[in-house]
Amino acid sequence: MKAFFSIFISLLFFVVSNAQVNTLYEGDSAKIIGLNPSSRYCHKVKNFDNDYYWSRFGEFYINYDDNLNILDTININIDFEYKYNNKLYSILYSYHEEFQYFEGDTIWGYFTPVVDSIDIVSYDILRNQLSYYDVDTNSILSLHYYNLMLDNHEGLFAVASMDTSIGLRLSLIDSMGNVVRSNTYNKNTFVFNLAQQEDKIILTSRPPTEEGFTMYYIDIHSLLIVDSMTGDYNFTNFKGINDSILVGTFIGSKVIYNTFAKTTNYFELNTHASEVLPPHVLDWNIEGKDPDSIILCYRTSTYDQIHSGIVISNFNHLGFINYEYVFNDYEPNAWKLIHGIHRTNDGGVVMNINTVINSQSTSPSNAYLLKFYPNGRLSLASVEHNKVALILYPNPTKDFINILSSDEVKEITIYNSLSQKVYSNRYKGKNIEINVSKFSKGNYIADIKIDKGNIRKKFIVE
Repeated sequence: MKAFFSIFISLLFFVVSNAQVNTLYEGDSAKIIGLNPSSRYCHKVKNFDNDYYWSRFGEFYINYDDNLNILDTININIDFEYKYNNKLYSILYSYHEEFQYFEGDTIWGYFTPVVDSIDIVSYDILRNQLSYYDVDTNSILSLHYYNLMLDNHEGLFAVASMDTSIGLRLSLIDSMGNVVRSNTYNKNTFVFNLAQQEDKIILTSRPPTEEGFTMYYIDIHSLLIVDSMTGDYNFTNFKGINDSILVGTFIGSKVIYNTFAKTTNYFELNTHASEVLPPHVLDWNIEGKDPDSIILCYRTSTYDQIHSGIVISNFNHLGFINYEYVFNDYEPNAWKLIHGIHRTNDGGVVMNINTVINSQSTSPSNAYLLKFYPNGRLSLASVEHNKVALILYPNPTKDFINILSSDEVKEITIYNSLSQKVYSNRYKGKNIEINVSKFSKGNYIADIKIDKGNIRKKFIVE
C-alpha cells in the first residue's frame, strides 16, 4: 500500500539562556535550549557540509557548533537523515509483505517486505523548498534493509536489496532519484548491512539457514566484488574507521575487523560488562577517523532495569581502552538512549540523548545535547519546556523581522554591529513584527525584554 507522507510545518519556540547548567565531573558551562514540550525526540543528522553539526529535535532541526551555540534552526516535521549541499535528505518507501520459503535441512519461511515505491525526499534550506523524487523500483528488489549516503561521492545513496529468486542487489542512487548504477550478486542472504570504507562499500551477508557471515568488499566505481572475508558472528551495525578498520558490536562485545589482514577480534565493552545490557541499534553509536582513537557510546543498565547511565569509551584498533567514563548524574532513574554522536573539531564528542522513565516507556521524557571533552568535562544542553521560548524570523531578512515568544514581550531595542542603538520601542504582546527595510545591510542584535529577563537574538539584514 502506498504510504502517505504528510508535511506539517509548525512554529518553533526556542531560546538561548546564559544560565549555568547541570555540570558533571569538572564542570563547564553550556547554553540551555528551550523547546516545545510536545516534542522531545532527537537524532543526529549526518552532515556532509562544512557548517558544524545538525540534529533533529521534534519538529525542527538545529545547527550548532563545538560549544553547543545554536547557529540556525529549521522548522519542518519530516524525518531527514543527511545534509548535503545545503539540503536535507531522506529515503521514504512503502511496501507490502510476502511469505518467502527457504530450503535447508528443513523447509521454513517468513514474511519479507517487498517495495512498492521509493522516494528521495529533499528540503532546500536556502530556498525553503521541499521536493520528492521517485526511484525506479525495478532497480530495488525488496525493502532496503540499510542505506547510506556515501562520503565524497556527490551525494550518492547506496541501497541494498534482496529477492530470493534473483539475488542480492546493490544500487547507487543520486539525489534526484536516478539509479546511477547497480549490480546483482548471486547471493542468498537473510540479513545484511552496509558501511563505507573509503572507495569500498562493505556489505555483510548471512544466509538464511546458516550461521556466521561473509563480508564483501565492493568497489564503489564498478560495483564489482573485489575481495571478501568470513566471520563467526553477524552484527547489526558497523562503522568504517579508515581504509582497513571496521568496528561494530555483538551482544556484550565490541568487534574490530581488519579488512586488510582479514582478522576479527572481540573485546568486552568495559569493566562493567556484567551489568551491561546488549546494546541495540538506538542505544550505541561509534564514531572515529583515527584508528587509535575510536569512540563508542552506549547505554548501561543493571539487570533489574532500574538505573541506566551512559558509557563513553575511547579505544584503539587493537581493542585497548585509552579512557572511559561511566556516568548517571542527571535523571538518575531514567533510561538514556543515544541517537547519534558527533566527533567535534576540538577532540570531544556530542551525543544526542533521549531519556525515558523506564524500559517500558514508549515516549521520551526529555532530550539533551551532551558535550563530552577528553579531559572528563561535560556540558549539558537541556531541552526544558519550562524555559522561555522565543524565535526571531526570517533570518536573514530584507524587510521585516517577526518575534514570536511564549512570554509577553515588554520592550525591544536593536543595535548595529558598532553597538549603536538603531531602534527601540515598548510592546505588550507575544507576536511582534518590526519593519527593518530602511536598515543598512549588516549584522544586528535585538535585545528583547520579557518578564523573566532579557534575551538577545542576532539577525542579518541583506
